[in-house]
Amino acid sequence: MTARNKRVVTVLACSSVILVWRVCVIITDYSPAAAQANQSEPEIQEVVQVANAPDPMATTWEKQRSLEERPWGRNPFTVPDELKNALSNSAEEPEHHDNKPMEPPKIGFSGSSRVGDTYRAIIRSGIVAVGDPVEGSFTVKSIDNRSVTIASGNWNYVYELGSETPIVRRSGEDQ
Repeated sequence: MTARNKRVVTVLACSSVILVWRVCVIITDYSPAAAQANQSEPEIQEVVQVANAPDPMATTWEKQRSLEERPWGRNPFTVPDELKNALSNSAEEPEHHDNKPMEPPKIGFSGSSRVGDTYRAIIRSGIVAVGDPVEGSFTVKSIDNRSVTIASGNWNYVYELGSETPIVRRSGEDQ
């Protein structure tokens, strides 16, 4: 037998003895019979007392179960009915009889997206929907796939996709 083979056999013999010892320890410590033999009577009574105590998470679980029964998946872009009524009352602006339109704002219209039956516009200040205020006294009047119209007083400002300057029209004028 060569010296190399003798070293390999020695290492394997030592490691197998250590492996057998660890397996025996694991079996004796974690077997069901050993686990039952290590328990003492006061610990068992303590476990029974804890089981009879009210669960602090019980109310949380009840709330979660009640939430599971409700419908979910609401559209975050829909406005609740109570807010729709408030918005419709506040959206009625008094008629201004101004002869000159205001200076059009630079809103930076960069695109629009359809969400359900409505569109949302992407402008410099964020994502807006119809009825949202823009740049102070301007309000979003309509949005389609290529343009957004904002209004102030009797004037509409139509921003086409990619254009910095709007087309200015009086309210009620056709395109």
